Amino acid sequence: MNDGIKQHIRPSEQPIVKRFEEFSSRVQRSGIPVLTDFLSPREAWIAKVIANKYHINRILDGGYVDAERMRTIFHDRGNSDSTLDFQLRVLRVDFTNDGSELRHSDFLGALLGLGIRRSALGDIVFTETGSAYVFCVNQIVEVLLRDFVKVGRVSIRVQSEEVAPVAQFRKVALSEHQVTLQSFRLDSFVAHAFGFSRTKAIEPIRSGKVQLNYAVCVEPAQEIQENDLVSLRGYGRAKVLRIEGNSRSGRTFVRIGRYV
Repeated sequence: MNDGIKQHIRPSEQPIVKRFEEFSSRVQRSGIPVLTDFLSPREAWIAKVIANKYHINRILDGGYVDAERMRTIFHDRGNSDSTLDFQLRVLRVDFTNDGSELRHSDFLGALLGLGIRRSALGDIVFTETGSAYVFCVNQIVEVLLRDFVKVGRVSIRVQSEEVAPVAQFRKVALSEHQVTLQSFRLDSFVAHAFGFSRTKAIEPIRSGKVQLNYAVCVEPAQEIQENDLVSLRGYGRAKVLRIEGNSRSGRTFVRIGRYV
């Protein structure tokens, strides 16, 4: 890995770098493709970097076009993409009583409460017609069909589907605005993205309420980078869309996207 890439890999990400290097090395030795669980966009970017380093291919699929979380297959150049199986499924969830107030976090909490690993779950999306779809690995389908019966206090009915009706998916709105940051610290970004003072932004970070690229981060001084996704429990998610240059005073113009 060249020095330009190394500086963008955080120490906390070294375990996943090592795992992807092991996968890539295995593909080089055996020629047998390796399938990952669902990856966050950040993890998928790291997978791409490692695959390029080892001069092997990697393809992704999350069950539908524009999926956020996707499985990756590392494979050598002798494999045809069309023969590779991502082993993922989609489940439709209907509400037997009013579920209009349910959010993504409610679904995720209910699924994790069943003992399901986060990496076994892809996107959870809502439709304009009042149902939801859960993308997952093959291995947990039977468990979900049997045990996934409630989200919070709302009773649900789950069934397996061949394909998801992407045209019916509720569009996720992204509100963009530009801010000027004195530093690329996480607490500074949280303050600007969610409307806190920088001092008040430190408390939710240290108490484990903030995730950086889907992993809890308790370091206010953690440096953020372009394409990072930051979640604050109870407030939603925001993304570092672009770094747009510097002001005369040395501050940096950053384009932020807030999911609404």
